[in-house]
Amino acid sequence: MNNLSGEIMGSEDVDRCIDEIAARALERLDDLIMVMKRAADQVAGGGVLEEIEVGDYQLYMTEGSEQAVVCVLSAEEYFDLLDAIASEAGVCLEDAEEVVVHVPEPEFEESMVTGGFMAWKGFAVEKKNRRLEELLDCICRKLLARGLALNCSDEEYIVFRLPIRRQD
Repeated sequence: MNNLSGEIMGSEDVDRCIDEIAARALERLDDLIMVMKRAADQVAGGGVLEEIEVGDYQLYMTEGSEQAVVCVLSAEEYFDLLDAIASEAGVCLEDAEEVVVHVPEPEFEESMVTGGFMAWKGFAVEKKNRRLEELLDCICRKLLARGLALNCSDEEYIVFRLPIRRQD
């Protein structure tokens, strides 16, 4: 794997780049974060979200006791952004993808010489990407430090949430 200067990167170097990639991701999301903060401040001061200029973003209000400004992006759009930023840094997120197969324990019965797998209970195949998970954790920590939360919804959407701090 090569970095921006063309040097070959080892896995330790890639792991060190995670923080840099997360910082770059936040830079790209900075406009969205600023719009959400401005909207939350105006709503906290008595404004109505529908009347606030939010550019091209679609912001929503949560209902309930803890109100928040929410922005929803498609997961595909968000992960494409992360992949592009990682590629610019010389890191290929797909290279870290692994397939993990969980095989059930055999079940033995009295008349069986060998074990059987009753209806393949517990058999599972899942894709894991440790590097992407670390990147998402790093981004979430950086967002929390700025007052935002990030959640995935049904693996189709990424939800940015900023609680409204009412001004008394």
